[in-house]
Parts: sequence; structure tokens; C-alpha cells
Amino acid sequence: MALQIRFTDDFGMIHSAAYVRVRPSTLSLQEKRAQAEVFTFHNATAATGGKKPLWPVPSYIVEGALFDQYFNENNSKLVGVSLHTQWYAYLKTLSEFAGSVDV
Repeated sequence: MALQIRFTDDFGMIHSAAYVRVRPSTLSLQEKRAQAEVFTFHNATAATGGKKPLWPVPSYIVEGALFDQYFNENNSKLVGVSLHTQWYAYLKTLSEFAGSVDV
């Protein structure tokens, strides 16, 4: 699973089918905190072909009420939902991922 999005990098290059992958790094139910790195590639071929991400890899942190909404195991809406699916759902709420689609 990944996201596809139209993306313009810092050099003004347009990536019309940029491929976004998430790699969860921390999940603490006790602290209500989740963290993940997000990798953006020119396209799916670049991502699966071993190319490097387009930009420095940003890290996202979710805490508190947002954690309860997207990651808390006691949320009945999340039963049986993978951690990756939860992260992609959260990322799609952020302005930088507006218009992204699941691929």
C-alpha cells in the first residue's frame, strides 16, 4: 500500500504521479504517541526500483486526541486495521497530502 499524489519538489520539478510510502518507527499505546518516516519517490517504478526518495525523509508524530482517533487499539473502528493503513488515513488529512489516493 502507498499513496499517489501530484507533487512539486523544492526545485520546481513536477512529479505528476509521486509515490509515497510510510515506515512506522514508534508506537506507544501508553504514551499515546505514534511516529513514522514518510518517503516520497518520483513514481512507483522509482520506489520499487531502489531509487532514493525525492527529499530528505520527514518524520511525522501523532499524539493525544489524534492518536486516539487514528492509532488507539481501543478504538473499535480500528479493529483489524493495519498500522500502515492507519498511517495513510492520517496522512491524507494533512494539507501536503490533499488529493492523494491509495495505490
